[in-house]
Amino acid sequence: MSFERIKTIVKGGRSYSYRYRQTSVRVGKKVHSKMEYLGAVGGHRPGLASAERQAKQMDAYQRATFGETGEERAAREAKEKNFDQETFLEETQTPEAKENPQEGG
Repeated sequence: MSFERIKTIVKGGRSYSYRYRQTSVRVGKKVHSKMEYLGAVGGHRPGLASAERQAKQMDAYQRATFGETGEERAAREAKEKNFDQETFLEETQTPEAKENPQEGG
């Protein structure tokens, strides 16, 4: 079972709060806890702004160089992989052709 926990630490007269994900695991008759640091509560996180800025720059570079981003390419390739003749005919037929199919002979 996992849940989030906020721990507050007092240092030099100031309090700082941090978020953790705590996971409890039963091993035999004992319960062990693992804590994963998630970040500071509130406050400024300069690393996150820098990462977002770099991601936008990378997307712009990929669009200029390749015409699409990596995510866009993955989505396009997944759509092409699932594309077959039946889907093509359904998408390209006019409404009249769907109502009155021609019989070949």
